[in-house]
Amino acid sequence: MPDKTLGSDVMTSLPFCFLSELLGKKVYGKSGAFLGKVDDFLVTMLEGNPYPRVDQMVVLHAGTRSALATDVRSIVSLSKASRLSVPAEQTSELAIRDNQLLLRDTLYDKQIVDVSGAKVERVNDVHILVHAERPYVVHVDVGFTGLMRRLGFERLARGVAGALGRKLEDELISWKFVQPFPGRVQTVRVLMRATDMKQLHAADLADILEELDRDERLSVIRTLEPEDAAEALEETDIKVQAAIIRDLHSELAADIIEEMDPAAAADVIQQLPTETQASIMEAMEEDDRAQIEKLSQASADTAAGIMTSEFLSCRDTATVQDALEILRRRFTEVDSRDYFYCVDDAGHLLGVTSILDLAVADPQTPISALMKRRLMTVKPDDDWAAVAELFYKYRFSSLPVVGDDMNVEGIIGFKHSFDELLPRYHAMARSA
Repeated sequence: MPDKTLGSDVMTSLPFCFLSELLGKKVYGKSGAFLGKVDDFLVTMLEGNPYPRVDQMVVLHAGTRSALATDVRSIVSLSKASRLSVPAEQTSELAIRDNQLLLRDTLYDKQIVDVSGAKVERVNDVHILVHAERPYVVHVDVGFTGLMRRLGFERLARGVAGALGRKLEDELISWKFVQPFPGRVQTVRVLMRATDMKQLHAADLADILEELDRDERLSVIRTLEPEDAAEALEETDIKVQAAIIRDLHSELAADIIEEMDPAAAADVIQQLPTETQASIMEAMEEDDRAQIEKLSQASADTAAGIMTSEFLSCRDTATVQDALEILRRRFTEVDSRDYFYCVDDAGHLLGVTSILDLAVADPQTPISALMKRRLMTVKPDDDWAAVAELFYKYRFSSLPVVGDDMNVEGIIGFKHSFDELLPRYHAMARSA
């Protein structure tokens, strides 16, 4: 159904109603026999059409649910009267196909992800619109008016609001932003379009993940590429991260862990049961596994525990052009892209230069001519207070972690260590 059918001019010219206006009404057969009360509607997900078509009415009689074919006339009649007569003498057995769902059972009081608003909402009502002589589900109502309509107080609520000089607005989310995951049509509680989920900022997606239950989280994660899933997980609480990784297949869990910041990945791994740890580590690439094993052995509350071994470095004999080629090649592998650390043949740290300096320098300039040799470093066993003090005093975006021989073991990014070091920053700010 083209979007133009949902314009304001069309909305006023075509019949529409809400699910709450249809439920509970009595249905009678052609001879006047009572067939039951409207309990739900069966809708069909149509290929190539973003809006589900309302196909059958579900009636409840003597504790049994059964089905009746429905059409535009019955929908419109139900919305305007307290009872409905249908040209049928009996109902049929309720059968739900893979591409169908029960509207009330699936949506009422359930959480959905509003992709356009990047938040989780509760469904209070469902909006049905008639188009081309067929009824379709076009919106879900997540607002106060939907709840009042369900309770039978919508008119009163609007009257009170009007007396106070206010106007209550319906909060409708287009069904275009509310699509069920393939294979989980009848049972899914969270509905969304996977293609739109991928467009969300990692922080917004993390907020959504934290509000969902186990199955819903796993469904979301499985729709994402490992890199996108890793970015979102890093923004969630460590307990949420561990719960999701624990329930994934080892291969997928390993792919996601490999895309995470090594320090964050090590933290997650340590939260998992021993058998799960072993299974995931076995499925990882050797280099990634070695990094996480090293970080996992670091003492708690030390620089080594929050450092990452993924950073930009080059030989001190390199040129600006050499460094920029390294940047292009490794851009997606590192999270901290502010500095290049310059080392000698043995990996000893000699200096540092910023990416900005490289960007404006002549490509043939030796990196040694740009690097700053006065260095601020931390030792692997320095505590978090010492790390926080350097960040707080010098405002660097990252700090190198070096051993006694000045070999670079990793770096600590300000952004990625902020949560751990926040209490220290707060204490410093209060004492300043």
